Amino acid sequence: MTMNSLTERGVWAYDISRGTLTPLARDGEAVRTPEWFPDGQRVAFGWLKDGPRSLVVQPADGTSPPRVLVAGEFIPMSFRTDEQLAAYREGQQAAVLVTFENGKVGVKPLLDTPKDADSAAFSRDGNWLAYASNVSGRNEVYVRPYPGPGKAEQVSLEGGSSPAWNPNGRELFFDTGLPAPTRRMMAVDFAPGSPPRIGRPQTLFEFDPTDLVFACLPSRCYDVALDGQSFYAMQVRTPPPRPVVTHINLIPNWFEELKAKAPVKR
Repeated sequence: MTMNSLTERGVWAYDISRGTLTPLARDGEAVRTPEWFPDGQRVAFGWLKDGPRSLVVQPADGTSPPRVLVAGEFIPMSFRTDEQLAAYREGQQAAVLVTFENGKVGVKPLLDTPKDADSAAFSRDGNWLAYASNVSGRNEVYVRPYPGPGKAEQVSLEGGSSPAWNPNGRELFFDTGLPAPTRRMMAVDFAPGSPPRIGRPQTLFEFDPTDLVFACLPSRCYDVALDGQSFYAMQVRTPPPRPVVTHINLIPNWFEELKAKAPVKR
C-alpha cells in the first residue's frame, strides 16, 4: 500500500494475519499503485525520485531499495502469470505491456483498441484480459482472450469501470462508474470459450463513493480476496476536529524584549 505524510511518500507492506506494517520505500516524492509480482516476492510501482519518474521493482521484504526497470510515467495495472505487466503510460496516455525477457525490459502496446483503455486486469490463468474503454462513447467493461485471437466482448450494460476477477476465474466484478451519489458494485458470471459465455450483470451492493473508494483511473483502487467473497478497498476517514481556540495571548513590545535577551553583536 502507499502512505503519504507531510514529509514522505512511501510504500508499505501490510501483513493481514499479524496486522503489522513494514516500510519498503519511504524516500520518494510520489508513489503510484504498487502491484505484486506473481511470485509474491517483489513489488512493482510507479516512482518519482529526485526528479525523473520511472517504473521500479523492489523485494517485498525491503532488503534492497527500488531498482529502475524502465524510465517514464508508468502506472502498474495487472501482472500476467508469465510476469508480463499491463501498465498505463501517462505521457502517451496509452495502455502498454511491459515484458521481462532474458534480463531485458520491453514496452509494447497492450491492445489494438482505437480508444483509451484503463484498469486492465488479467485473469488468474492469464488467458483473458478485462478492461474499461470508452470506445462506445461511454466507459464500459470489456473482456477478450489474451493474447488472442478473439474479439472483445462487452461485459457491462449501463456503464462500468475498474474490473476485477474473482480468483476462481468464473466471475467478473466492476464498479458502475456513474457520477451519482450512490454507486454499485456489480458481478457477472463468466465461462471461457469461443465466444465466452457472459451473464447479465447483477448488483452485489451499493456504496457511497465519498465513503468507500473502489474506482480510480487508470488503475482500480480495490482488490478481491482469494475466496472471492470479500473486497479490499479504501475508506475515507474524516480527521478529528481541531481544538477550539479559547484564548489568545498578546505580548506587547516583544521585539524590545527579544533584543534585550539576544542583543545583536557588532
